[in-house]
Amino acid sequence: MFKKLSFRLSFFLVILLGTIVSIFTGYLVNDRSKQLKDMMLQKGIAAAQTGAKIMSEILDNVVEHNIYTFDELFNDSLVPISFSDSVLLKYKASGINNTQIANIQKYHYKTGLDLLLDTLVVAIQDEFFKDPEVEFAVLCDNQGYTPSHNTVYNFPLTGNYEKDNLNSRSKRVYYDENAAKNDTAAYILEVYHRDTGEEMWKMSSPVFVKGKHWGSFRIGFSMRKTEEAISSLKKRLILMMSILLLITVVLLNRVTAFMMKPLDYLHKGVERVAKGDLSYKIKIRSKDEIGDLAKAFNKMTADLNEYIVNLKQTTAAKERIQSELNVGKEIQRRMLPHVFPPFPDRKEFDVFAIMEPAKEVAGDFYDFFFVDEKHFCFIISDVSGKGVPSALFMVITKTLLQAEAQRKYALDKVVANVNNALAKNNDTAMFATTFVGLLDVTTGDLQVVNAGHNPPIIGNDKSGYNYISVDQNIALGIFDNFKFASNHIKINTGDKILLYTDGITEAFNEAGEQFSEERLLEIMNQSKNDTSEQLVMNIRQEIKKFVKNAEQSDDITILAVSYHGNKTC
Repeated sequence: MFKKLSFRLSFFLVILLGTIVSIFTGYLVNDRSKQLKDMMLQKGIAAAQTGAKIMSEILDNVVEHNIYTFDELFNDSLVPISFSDSVLLKYKASGINNTQIANIQKYHYKTGLDLLLDTLVVAIQDEFFKDPEVEFAVLCDNQGYTPSHNTVYNFPLTGNYEKDNLNSRSKRVYYDENAAKNDTAAYILEVYHRDTGEEMWKMSSPVFVKGKHWGSFRIGFSMRKTEEAISSLKKRLILMMSILLLITVVLLNRVTAFMMKPLDYLHKGVERVAKGDLSYKIKIRSKDEIGDLAKAFNKMTADLNEYIVNLKQTTAAKERIQSELNVGKEIQRRMLPHVFPPFPDRKEFDVFAIMEPAKEVAGDFYDFFFVDEKHFCFIISDVSGKGVPSALFMVITKTLLQAEAQRKYALDKVVANVNNALAKNNDTAMFATTFVGLLDVTTGDLQVVNAGHNPPIIGNDKSGYNYISVDQNIALGIFDNFKFASNHIKINTGDKILLYTDGITEAFNEAGEQFSEERLLEIMNQSKNDTSEQLVMNIRQEIKKFVKNAEQSDDITILAVSYHGNKTC
């Protein structure tokens, strides 16, 4: 094979070109990388020492002006600060465990110097952010305590674990033994990688007060821009190499076109196959490279022909599955009440509901029906998970609830019976948060059972709307023989009851913000809605404005009941 001219020419050109490009690339990348990192080191040393000097002068002035005594300035006793109950509840609600909460280590401590240092050092620390490569610049005492971080990391806790972990870093101990104990070296360099994978350089210089070691000033530089510069160089070199390879290909094409005329026959055969004649076989006339290529091409066309057949079969199968899912979606839609108004002859109330699945089929559902002439039952539920399994569990739950409610048991017994039936042989560990209400349309007495669902909103356009606190209970299907508690609420003429699933309050916009319970309540209190349909459609429109082009992440279900009082038909 090495005797073939085409092979020898391409082989030697590729080896020569590859060697030159490799040597050139390695030299430039290594040289430029060293220069950039040396520049970064000198800049970091200067910034750390400058920051330490400024902080020393500030603390010296604190003592000189008798703001704090020398001893008070060195009193580094830490007083623990606990998380607020609201923040802890939000962490727990989002599945954050105790270990994760402990690891966040924010707002855990305070000292007597915090108020003063918060006032003095934040603006100075933020000045270092004018350098785009600076990621943090903070003053720490000799035990690593940071009284006040840079402004971008100085936000209060919100209860959102991911945001808090990035944006709330004050009052935290960042203990670095080398930096904390260093009172002799002008600076200490530490190279590490963040959890995002990018390389960081941290410089620290000691801070002295009246000649005594107080702590350190620490500044972190991201190597991202340096790495981007190196990456850009690599890309330019790859482009150069591609151009050289392209030139090589052109030269090889000219030479081989002249020396190997049999390739023309092979080319004509390729054209026929390109036009769709996959049954065409190239006649093999030689045993050299061209013959080998013809054999490979014949095999490729045979494989391609087989692949197209398989692809058609796979596509047809996917289309059948999609068609079946569309049928399932329509069946599910028709299982829910979808004709409004559903009871045109009943003047005591009106009801309206919508359900929009995130996928082809949903795990959410709503239902409403009369148990007898004066008792109206309405239900909303959210099954865990999404897709077909949740839809099947939803059908079972809806069927059981309606069947048990028609037995005219007490509402807590109805829910308990359904829970026992769902929990039995529940190997998939699925569950359904559910809210069931039973309204006496003649008196306005409302009995409810909340099985782990979102709290309802009750009120009217005149006096306003509020979330109603009811016994939470557990979601249906978790474990059997649970004793469910029910609540009684008096509904007045003109009141509206709103039930919803977490696809409403947890709808995200493009910035990652949630619609939230607070925004839902605010919208209801600001709008005027004469009917349940107007209320539901107004909320749906506000959600669309909020999320804009963000993808729907969960099923959206809303049910509203407006009570008009006891009226004759």
